[in-house]
Amino acid sequence: MYDGEPTIMTLSIVGPKVVYASDIETDS
Repeated sequence: MYDGEPTIMTLSIVGPKVVYASDIETDS
């Protein structure tokens, strides 16, 4: 994963959304 880089994740509920790698690691 990128450090502090905005990652585009496609969510079927809210659609395309920009999520930061740091948030992804914390959420996982």
